[in-house]
Amino acid sequence: MSKFEFEAFRPGFIFNPVEPEKEARLCYRKVECRIPTRVGTFLVWPARFAHPSKIGVYDVGLIDFCIGAYTKADVSLIEGNEIEIHPSVERPLVASHAAEIIRKTIGKTDIGLLVDVHNEFKVKHGGLASTSSTQHSVAYAVNKLFGEPLSSRQLMRYLPQNYGEEVVEPGMLAMEPSTGGVGAVCLSGGGIVVLRGETEVIGQMKVPENFVYVLGIPSIDREDYAADIAVIIQELFPLYEELDKKWGGVKERIIDGIVLPAMRREDIWTVGQAIFDYTLNRYGDIQKSFDLLCPGLKMSGMMQSLEQLRPNREVITAFVSGGGPGLVILTSNPDIAEEHFRSLGIETIHYFPPDNTGATFQCFK
Repeated sequence: MSKFEFEAFRPGFIFNPVEPEKEARLCYRKVECRIPTRVGTFLVWPARFAHPSKIGVYDVGLIDFCIGAYTKADVSLIEGNEIEIHPSVERPLVASHAAEIIRKTIGKTDIGLLVDVHNEFKVKHGGLASTSSTQHSVAYAVNKLFGEPLSSRQLMRYLPQNYGEEVVEPGMLAMEPSTGGVGAVCLSGGGIVVLRGETEVIGQMKVPENFVYVLGIPSIDREDYAADIAVIIQELFPLYEELDKKWGGVKERIIDGIVLPAMRREDIWTVGQAIFDYTLNRYGDIQKSFDLLCPGLKMSGMMQSLEQLRPNREVITAFVSGGGPGLVILTSNPDIAEEHFRSLGIETIHYFPPDNTGATFQCFK
């Protein structure tokens, strides 16, 4: 029986508690936190989505790229003991959940907070982790306000293990898998990171500043997708279990034997080629997975078309981010990527620089 059941819960509920490393103390009256987001690929152990080690813990293993698409959270002290969400916030439940789970964990529920947060990029459900970015930026700001009682390593694990996504039911969130990529890139200095286990960063390298991430988003009704997700999962999980058994060990050996050594040499070309192989279906039926995840889009055909770009030395790699449908091309010549996306009929195209810094803060006494 899968533990992945989209259980609805009220914002502020904690599935997996953590004990702060140090005592919380009020250090500032206001903290501004600006974080980049991630695009991610190379799922190593997909069956762990179906059978996590415990509820909310999805130690699947993957590669994430930190990109210059930013979310900014402002958290200020207010009178009383309530959490108030600024009226302009588009995702108030996610923001209040992030603030409350930090406040509860550090023992400061008697202090009132005003939370304002916005994704500066206007892409939702396109593979840019907009929900996670909202959650993480708010949580980091609250944690900073109280002197960082939770360490970066704790936050990397705690936030994805207590993640909530919006659902149709008013005032509720749902537990969905979060692999922790946003925290990994934000709290370990950006660039490219490789994750294993419970959001453990096992490899990292910077991305040259002359490269551009070009994101092409095929037209898709993500609201219909959300409504049909239970049906999709019924088909997807048996495939994940098959791929896990057949290819999980192979992919882990590629990570250990090719990707990590290349990162230590700062050889981004070799890292990119390994990801190209994955995208082109050489480590298991990843293309079939995306056909199921993005019904009606014929994602496998779009993914296979990326092979045309591989001989071009200006193209480092290409993949589908997260659960799709956004296709990502990392290149030093964005015109090549744009031309390819338009040849596929993709008109929604975004350009993002690499981010090699991670989360940044401004604090006010």
